[in-house]
Amino acid sequence: MNPENTYSSASTHVWESSSHRDSATLRGIARLMLLVFLNAVVWPSWAVAIEIDHQQQLAAEREWDINNQQLHQVLGNLQDHIRSKRQEVVDEINADQGLIAELLTFLGFGADAIVDEPSRRFLQRLQAFYEQTRGSLEQEARLLKEQDVPEEILQRQKAMSEQIMAHYDEVLSKLADVLLDQSLVEQADKLDALDAVLESLSTRKARDPFDPNKLPWGTPDPKQTPAPAQSADQLSQRYELPLFETGPLLAANVITPDMLGNPGGPTQADLDGTLDAPLSDAIRAKAEELNHDPVAIYQWVRNNIEFIPSFGSIQGAEYTLEYKKGNAFDTASLLVALLRAANIPARYAFGTVSIPAEEVMNWVGNVKNTDAAGNLMGQGGIPNVGLIRGGQVTHFRLEHVWVEAWIDYLPSRGAKHQRGDTWIPMDASFKQYDYQEGMNLAEAVPFDAQGLVDEIEQNSTINEAEGWVQGGSNTAVEQALETYQAQLQAYIESQNPDATVGDVLGSSSIKSVVQAPLAAALPYELMTRKLVSSELSNSQRWKFKYSLGTSLYGRMGSTMLTINKPTVELAGKKLALSFAPATDADAETIASYLPQPDENDNIDPADIPDTLPGYLIHLNGEFSIGDEVAATTSSLTMGTELLSEMGYWQPGRGWKTTTNRPVAGEYRAIALDLQGISPTQA
Repeated sequence: MNPENTYSSASTHVWESSSHRDSATLRGIARLMLLVFLNAVVWPSWAVAIEIDHQQQLAAEREWDINNQQLHQVLGNLQDHIRSKRQEVVDEINADQGLIAELLTFLGFGADAIVDEPSRRFLQRLQAFYEQTRGSLEQEARLLKEQDVPEEILQRQKAMSEQIMAHYDEVLSKLADVLLDQSLVEQADKLDALDAVLESLSTRKARDPFDPNKLPWGTPDPKQTPAPAQSADQLSQRYELPLFETGPLLAANVITPDMLGNPGGPTQADLDGTLDAPLSDAIRAKAEELNHDPVAIYQWVRNNIEFIPSFGSIQGAEYTLEYKKGNAFDTASLLVALLRAANIPARYAFGTVSIPAEEVMNWVGNVKNTDAAGNLMGQGGIPNVGLIRGGQVTHFRLEHVWVEAWIDYLPSRGAKHQRGDTWIPMDASFKQYDYQEGMNLAEAVPFDAQGLVDEIEQNSTINEAEGWVQGGSNTAVEQALETYQAQLQAYIESQNPDATVGDVLGSSSIKSVVQAPLAAALPYELMTRKLVSSELSNSQRWKFKYSLGTSLYGRMGSTMLTINKPTVELAGKKLALSFAPATDADAETIASYLPQPDENDNIDPADIPDTLPGYLIHLNGEFSIGDEVAATTSSLTMGTELLSEMGYWQPGRGWKTTTNRPVAGEYRAIALDLQGISPTQA
């Protein structure tokens, strides 16, 4: 052995060992640095991704809880889910229909069912509802027995409880079947079975029972208005009017034999009250105030009743007297009623007339061109057509109504009325106006409506599917309105500190006519032979209809009540749909849920329950006109969703109705805004 070599060898071994240790140390340091790098750069991103996924899952669970708080939400969402799941299952089956797959399916070894975790969550929620409902029904049964309600109500409660729990059992059983281990085909069958059960139940809560978008209103289409009648025959057929031979064609400002009494004098019908022109206390009082003088009566109506460009008898004489506005038919009815109340025979006269375009534009609301005038009359249902001469509309031909009164015309021309001798035409609806323009506030002080809407939407949770909003505050609306009000006030004060309402909004006033003797001619040209009648025909009256019935696939099933009356009979009256207990037992049941009065016979409103067990209570629907019940339904269970149809019949256009969904037990007030609302009705 060579010691030197031995040392050398030992030295080499030591160096190699040291080298290995250094290498291991370096690798350890490298690993440590790698860990530090991963921890600093890579892992946080991975951890953040996991945390984001976790937060998203929590958010989804919170949203699910919010959308499944009520039973109707759970049932509706469950039905949507299983239909979506069934489509997923069907797609999977169709994608795996090879020969082997078909054979395995035939032998009962088809592809495994798709895991359906959401259905498990629905099952748990429904099981919780099951226990809550059972407890509530048992508690309600005990309460009813304590209140000593009639045995009939107890039996209703028992039968309904059994039916409710049977529905629960069926849904829970079918849903549990869906979650069992099975093949895709079996899963599809189970989903179909569950869907059929849910379809037989009401899985959606009804919308608000009242939908403001379903009312018989809107801007009428002038194209639906017929052209004016070209002859008396056509006018007679259109409105079921008697056809009289009334002499030659009349010209404006010309007295003809037709105007002087042909075909004869008045009858008793020309003095009687009618539906459109009743001889009410208010009418008689006004006629007496005007001294039963035909000239004073005509001039008062002519100078005080504003014209509304619509057609047909809408509100009648009494409401026109109250409202101080009306169309030609309503104004004629008021004049007829006042004259008859003064014991002066009066009748309606009808015809197609020609009026200068400038006068028509002023008459219908100070419009600036003939197109607007014709369109406005057409929207109101007045049959009209523009007559073009020299390339422009110079006159309008339109159907019109006025009044004829049996006046002591000779020799005083009505100034001194003692005994009538002549039918004299009186048109109190055709008149001219003085107009004053108001301030253009919309342009001078614009309101940022869209900005307000955006702010409300940002601070609200809106569920369009179910029709509800949460989190909305009135503060933003109030602040916006207060700010805008201050801006308007500042602008008005800067322009005219002493401005009246008329100065701000604009105003109009009738050009009064004081005419001691009556004219024997109309203030326009008559284009057809006139027709006369003591009373308006039914086809000249607007009508209102209200029908209530069961809902069958969104349409009217069996009709339970119907109201169909001329609007003149309803103008200014309260209309209401309400419900009353069907039997004494139902009344007792309702009373049993009301708090007992204190020693002073008072009831604290806070103690009145906000819900009732509707399934136990039977009601009769009642439709009231004024203070009287006009129609009733048969017995209904409280809470039953019904279908109503209401709307107007308009001369020349027919019916326009809309549907809504009242609920048995609610109170629904109806106001007919026929041509505006009088201060008294408001």
